[in-house]
Order: sequence, then structure tokens, then C-alpha cells
Amino acid sequence: MKNQQIVFVDSAVKDWQSLAVGVKAGMEVILVDRTRDGIEQIAEALQSRQGIESVHIISHGESGSLQLGPTILNSDNLETYSDCLKQWFSSSVNSIKNRFEILLYGCNVAAGEKGAAFVQKLSKLTKANIAASSDITGSAQKGGNWVLEYATGAIKTGLAIEPEVMANYAHTLATFTVTNINDAGPGSLRDAITQANATAAPPHNINFAIPGAGVQTIAPLTVLPPITAPVIINGTSQTGFAGIPLIQLSGNNTVGNGLILAAGSSTVRGLIINGFTTAGISVQSNGNTVSGNYIGLDATGTLPRPNGVFGVVIQSGATGNIIGGPNPGDRNVISGNTNFGVIIAGGSNSVLGNFIGTNAAGTAAVANIGAGVVIQDAANNIVGGSTAAARNIISGNGTGAVIAGTAAINNQLLGNYIGTDVSGNNAVANSVGVAVQGGANNNTIGGSVTGAGNVISGNANSGISIVSNSSSNAVQANFIGLNAAGTALSNGAGVVIDNALNNTIGGNTAAVRNIISGNVGIGTSISGIGATGNTVRGNFIGTNTAGTAAIANGGFGVAITANATNNTIGGDSTAGERNVISGNSSSGVIIRPLAKVQAL
Repeated sequence: MKNQQIVFVDSAVKDWQSLAVGVKAGMEVILVDRTRDGIEQIAEALQSRQGIESVHIISHGESGSLQLGPTILNSDNLETYSDCLKQWFSSSVNSIKNRFEILLYGCNVAAGEKGAAFVQKLSKLTKANIAASSDITGSAQKGGNWVLEYATGAIKTGLAIEPEVMANYAHTLATFTVTNINDAGPGSLRDAITQANATAAPPHNINFAIPGAGVQTIAPLTVLPPITAPVIINGTSQTGFAGIPLIQLSGNNTVGNGLILAAGSSTVRGLIINGFTTAGISVQSNGNTVSGNYIGLDATGTLPRPNGVFGVVIQSGATGNIIGGPNPGDRNVISGNTNFGVIIAGGSNSVLGNFIGTNAAGTAAVANIGAGVVIQDAANNIVGGSTAAARNIISGNGTGAVIAGTAAINNQLLGNYIGTDVSGNNAVANSVGVAVQGGANNNTIGGSVTGAGNVISGNANSGISIVSNSSSNAVQANFIGLNAAGTALSNGAGVVIDNALNNTIGGNTAAVRNIISGNVGIGTSISGIGATGNTVRGNFIGTNTAGTAAIANGGFGVAITANATNNTIGGDSTAGERNVISGNSSSGVIIRPLAKVQAL
């Protein structure tokens, strides 16, 4: 095929899809998998082809360095990859009259003496003429362009991407690489953050290529600069990464926070962050992602190395942040912190797919001493989801999850295992599973969608506690005292409502039915002079999941005591509103005056 051209697009590039679709007709596009050695991927692809005239590589770069998948190719490791690089064009005929061409689109790859030397060396190894960018590549609005300013010889090939696609691309292809564990200076994390903050056209990438095997520890002597321009800090780029973080950010030598996300639209991925006196990560801006990290643990993921107050704090009303994510590799392990694992103080955010309060295997407690997740005076946050991938394991903490404050409204706690291990079948106890307090209102624990119910079991005291004037909260479709398999895994008590009003346990359809069984004490209790207008409806209390056999609570199925008034057990007429209260160790229901019992 005449003028055969292949375009390799690195999947780590922001919005790579638009660039891949925008490649000119007649060119083959191959996606570089971010999880495999990119140099080897290119060699494999080219070995099976003949007559190649040019190769285009669209990836992140910096002076003297090019990112290919998780691999960072630079002057230091070119010789290591020499055999692989020589294979890039081994199946084609290379001559002085017909030199192959490589076009490198990454930002600043050829910038300065360092960049020029890298490109020349790569040209010698591949026997190709190479064109590369010596400034920012990408969006003109962010200071970039699509000119490849430096070349080792005559380049006949035009750019691979259609002009209108280049004009509309909204990102750039810049990278900064951390090459040592020093506190400051060239190659340090501090220097990379400083450069990324000061460089036009973010978001940029901060990657790691620190020599040596095993965990590399960076221990700043003073607080690192706040991140003031969007950046992707990618610990998974460190050589040898195979799913377990290898870059440790230690606060043992400083006072304050670990990383401060002040810019928004940034990502922190694949780090071990521990030992800071305040927070491991302080999120003070919108639209950030924190994924794949160990926060508050040692490098093995088994021992506590506390951050002094919080693992992750979302503050200043920051919104749209994601802690974790929908894929297994997005999971943070946020455990061992002195106070809270995650606290959301204002703003609407998501906490998805994490292990919070356990070891990295999700099998044993490494407690966040205060609580696993706290939503404090914040609205419309989502903790968990209706799929297994979005499920958090919130176990082994002081309290599993806390929703607190009068501004804590419309938050959702969905599909989580709270008080169990990763299987959902064995206890890893919190003291209390879920606490709704301080006037929090209109929040939902569980939900009617398939998979939205939580398993809240194995906790030392209550599974769910709704107290102190909290109102109009809904508890739906949860297992409270049963494990994920539907067998007993006791809380001290099931649901405790104390001085709280107008809360609903269950509902009028099977989709929102709670199974409140197998607890050491009372299944559901309502108490206190302020406990009024609460409803317990449509649940199975003291039975199995089918309502056909006993799994007893150790005390009453339902108890309304201590001056609680105008609460309702059951419903007016329909079968869906009827509780099944059976098999409990004490008599099914104890009622004090001014309570209404209907259709048990």
C-alpha cells in the first residue's frame, strides 16, 4: 500500500476519542493501552505490517520525554529499549533515499538541548527522520498549536489529524516527570507541581520515573504548593506498577496537608498518602477525581499510618468531585486515619467503590477512628450506587457513615456494605453503622432501585441511628442484621430512632422493604419525647428475606417507648404496608400510649 501511515493514539490523552475519529482518511488508527508497555505495543503492531512510510504518535510529552501507555521513554532508558525500537521498522526497507518518518505530537518533546538530544538519539536507533514539537501541542485557546517545530531531516508527511478537529480540540499534550525523591529541585514532585501551575494550557500530567525497584517515598520538608492549575498526578506511571501503588507521599517531616487541590478538574491517582498532620488530600475546588490511592495506610495496605485529622476532606463548598470511581482500579483504600476517612463539608459529590476502614483486601479493620464517611451540612451527595462496582465497603470504623446538620439534605447512601468485609458475609464491625443526626433531613439510606439497598450488619451497637431532631429521612430495602447471603450477622440493635421525627422505615411496596432481623437487641426502637410522626411500614422484622422463617432479633421486633407520640406501625389497608413481625425473642411489639398500630 503506497504511503502507508499508522497513527498511534495513547489512551491517556484527554478526549483521545475525538482525535482518533478525526484522523485523515486512509490512515490506520491504533489505540495504545494505558495499562501495557507502549513501546512494546507499537513494536508488536509494526512487526505485522510492511511498506510503512510514516508513524504518528499522539501522546503526552515533555522535554526529552514521551509517554507511551504507562511507559515514559526518555534519554535515560532509550538504550534499554534499543532492541524494541529497532523492531519498529524491521519489516520495511529503509534506505538513504527513502527514510521512514516518525511524527511526535507530545508537548515540548524536542524543547531545548535535552529535547533535541532525545529526538536525535531516537532517530539514530530507529533510522527514521523524526519531527517533534518543541512547545505546547494542542488547543490554541490554551496556548498550544499543532506545528512540529523540530526535525532531524526532511519530513514529507503531513499531519495526521483533520484541520477542523485540531481547531476544535480543547486540550493539550504536556507532561512533567518526577525522577527523584528530593524535596525540591529538578525532577522533584515540588518542581513538577510548580511547573504545572505555571505552564499555559492545562490540564497537564505529572508522571513518575524514579529509578529503583519497590516503593519510592517522597517526604516533603514543607507543605507542597497548592495545585492551582488542572493536573493529572499519575502514580501508576511509575515503572513496576502492577495495581499496587509504588509512590509514597509521607508527611512525617512537615505540618499541614498532603496535596491541596485548589484548581479543579484535577486527578490524583495511584499514590500512598500518609502521615500528614491535617488531611492526606484537601479538595478545595470542583470536578476533581481521587482514585486508586492508599490514604492513611502503609505501602502494604495493612497497617495504619494515620493522617492526623482526615484522609480526604472536601471543603469550601466544592462540588462535582469523585472519590473512587466505577472501575476496580479506581478504588481508594482510605483507612487508619485519626479522625475521619472522608468528610464532605458542603457541595454535592460522589464516593464510589472504595474500601473505607479496612485493609486493602477488604477483609480486616484498619479503623478511621472517628468515622468512615461524614457528610456535614452538605446536600445531594451520593455514597455508593446500585452496582457492585460502585459499592463502598465502610467497615471497621468508629461510625461507618454519618449524615449530620440541618443543611444535610437529599443525600443518598446506596448499595454499600457497612459493617462487613468485602464479601458482605463476615463482620468487620463499626461501632454504629449509619448515624443520621443534628437535624439532617430528607436523606435516603437505600432505595427502591434494584441493588440500592445497603447491607448494614455486623456493627457493635446499632445498625442505623436516627437522632437529635433529624426528620423525614427514608430507610429503604436494606438488610439490617443479615449478611449479603441473607443469614444472621447481628448488629447490637437494628434501627434506633431517638428524638427524631417523621422518618420512614420501609414503605408501601416490596421494593422498599427492609429486612430487620438477626440483631442482638431490638429490631426497631422509637423513643424520646421528640420522636413523633415516624412510620415503620412494609418490613420483615425477625424473619428471613422471604418472610417465611424466623431469624430472631434478640429483643422486641418493634418497641415504641419513653414518651414517643403519634408514630405508626404498619399501614392503613394495603398488604404492601403490612409489617411481618415474627420470630423475635421477646414479644413482637411493645407500644406505649399515643402510638398507632395498623395492619401488622
